[in-house]
Amino acid sequence: FNTVKSTIGKLAREQRRSVLDIMDMQDELAAACVANATELALTDVALFLGRVPDTRFPFPLRRERVARRLMELSDSLGFGQHEQGAARVAEGFLEVAAATMGEAIRKVSVARGHDVRDHALVVFGGAGGQYACRVARTLGVRTLVFHPLAGVLSAYGMGVAETAWHGLRDVAGVPLEEAQLPALQRLADELAEEGRRLLASSDVTEAGFDVEQKVDLRSAGTETSLSVALADAAGMRAAFERAHVAMFGYVRAQPVVCAAVRVRVVLRATSLGPSNDATSVPPVMPDHPTTREAATTSLFLDGAFRDVPLYAREQLPTEVAGPAVITEATATLVIEPGFTVHRRADDILVCTDERDPRAGLAPVQEDTRLDPVRLEIFHHRFMSIAEQMG
Repeated sequence: FNTVKSTIGKLAREQRRSVLDIMDMQDELAAACVANATELALTDVALFLGRVPDTRFPFPLRRERVARRLMELSDSLGFGQHEQGAARVAEGFLEVAAATMGEAIRKVSVARGHDVRDHALVVFGGAGGQYACRVARTLGVRTLVFHPLAGVLSAYGMGVAETAWHGLRDVAGVPLEEAQLPALQRLADELAEEGRRLLASSDVTEAGFDVEQKVDLRSAGTETSLSVALADAAGMRAAFERAHVAMFGYVRAQPVVCAAVRVRVVLRATSLGPSNDATSVPPVMPDHPTTREAATTSLFLDGAFRDVPLYAREQLPTEVAGPAVITEATATLVIEPGFTVHRRADDILVCTDERDPRAGLAPVQEDTRLDPVRLEIFHHRFMSIAEQMG
């Protein structure tokens, strides 16, 4: 940290340095940061456990440094300063991370009135595939979906996303009555016109606009608002009650008031061409040999390191049963035991949990010693219950 501070100070004092000089100093700064780094990240844990093979990285990954730090943590926790203790600590980090991710997904889904067990989990991000199977089991989700560009799916989504404008106007809790509808409609029309005007200045060739007009409604005396389409008062009241039942399981007897008018204006663009269709997947992997034998990699499973198949995404067979590791140009997928991956014709991978859900129930443990991993997981579970109860 002191090295970082002194280097930044030096840059600030010598502003007349050339760009090449500053770039050289940045390289020195990066090297100093790497040399002095001591704290672990989840990616370090995944590397140690074999969930991040270095076969497709443009630079070497230093597993020995991670192992040394994990052994120090293992020794401080009383597990011993050896690789088995380090693996136990790393696996603990992984379990806590999966539990935390699962609770975050469950919280968002429950807040919208959805049961995650009725849905598939779409996995994205360079590290998402390292935890996806573990997170799915904490949620009870049986199906996972991996797009061929999962590692950069956010960027790909931005490339094919609609050009849209969102506007909102507060209406200070006016009652939901027919007499208020003309005023609400005027606000919505003003917002729509503002959105059209701003989008019309865009460089994208336009072919018209789509406009969505909604009203945020809430029960009088409460703070939670639900958005419904702008319509007549009776229709909006009925839509609000249906949404309230879906989210909370009941309907309040209080009057309904309007909190805000919300408008979304979408530009129908023609200049993006066929790629604007988000359902079309670019043919990034046209060749799929199914007879090539997979390599192997060491993966920590069930308390020990085991050799499991290692596949390159470009050479993935039509079906793969876990455990296995799949490497891509932008991501790594870890297929846990009991999961089966099916590759579709459009290169999307569908991963299904074939295991009996009851097999995931942990046996009663007679060991009563304090386990920091179990303590942290129970903390997340109890806190999630408390938050859902309000």
